[in-house]
Amino acid sequence: MIVNLSNELVVKFQQGDTLAFKQLFESFSRQMLYVAQNIVKDSQVADEILSDGFLKLWEARDQFHTINSVKAYLYVVIRNASLNHVQAARQRIDHKPLDEKTLIGEPEALANILRAELFEAIRQELKHLTPKQAAVFQMSVIEGKETDEICKALDISPGSVFTHRSAAIKAIRKALREKHQWILLLYFSQLFS
Repeated sequence: MIVNLSNELVVKFQQGDTLAFKQLFESFSRQMLYVAQNIVKDSQVADEILSDGFLKLWEARDQFHTINSVKAYLYVVIRNASLNHVQAARQRIDHKPLDEKTLIGEPEALANILRAELFEAIRQELKHLTPKQAAVFQMSVIEGKETDEICKALDISPGSVFTHRSAAIKAIRKALREKHQWILLLYFSQLFS
């Protein structure tokens, strides 16, 4: 669901409007879930971290004045909770906690946000591809499977894998360009050049 994200929505959220909170959840949950899953590598744990992150957002709702501050807060809370989970599980990980002020100057954090937004945009565009194109793209690009694994799973030739992957990349590039998502298009192009 595409929601018009505006600072007016944040004002409603500050006032305790549960519909505004639901709209924020629908707008940011997939991106933030990707951030958590990328760190913890466990979808159930990532879901719990996401729920806790949105609960903290609700509890701190009076602190936000812009959509960007909501998004940055969620990213920081979910990233830190994910890293803390990994650290507790492994008893080793070097990281420094982020706060909203350092988020802007930290290239890794901004790259992770862009990457999360890119994967959300890709997920939306996969719905418009043929089933084979979507499956090949999902398996090769997102899951990182080798061509022979994809051939066996989908019962297609290596040439078909290449053809479907190329067509999917071309279609996603075109869709990002048409939707004027230039920063995501640039990031996407760097991944697949």
